[in-house]
Amino acid sequence: MAFCIKCGTQLIDGANFCAKCGTAAQGAPAASPSGNVNKQRIEFSDGSVFEGFIINGMAQGHGKRTWSDGEYVEGNFVDGKPHGKCKYRFACGDVYEGDFADGKPYGKGRKVFVNGDVYEGDFDGVPNGKGKYKFVNGDMYEGDFVQGGWNGKGRYTHANGKYKEGLFIDGNFVG
Repeated sequence: MAFCIKCGTQLIDGANFCAKCGTAAQGAPAASPSGNVNKQRIEFSDGSVFEGFIINGMAQGHGKRTWSDGEYVEGNFVDGKPHGKCKYRFACGDVYEGDFADGKPYGKGRKVFVNGDVYEGDFDGVPNGKGKYKFVNGDMYEGDFVQGGWNGKGRYTHANGKYKEGLFIDGNFVG
């Protein structure tokens, strides 16, 4: 059993590089025998730039993709897509940090909105599952989210302590 000397991730048997950070395994060549593995910068036709490890023409391991509007995603890539722990900064200034799967937020995460509001909980592209949304004014909703909205059982607590608990549909309390 071998571990990456940089990040400590367990290496896949026979791997020459860490799948998480791209560091060469001890005793591994600096690149694959065909020369397909290296840390580099690639510019895409949409104006975005990827900096990180490329294996067989695809982003693999740790890297960062930046768009011309300032939007970026940084973290682990698998087959050219964000996968695992990543940070995504949107052009508007919102920031998501958490799990990604197949290029989208999926699993547990935290999104801080440019206005100061914060959502923590489950994601499937958008808030979906159980979560907590804290407003900058001190109000908070905690409960079920479906496709980004409050749908299901939840509790809305005002900053003054008063609350509504029960069923929410499309963000509205119905009892």
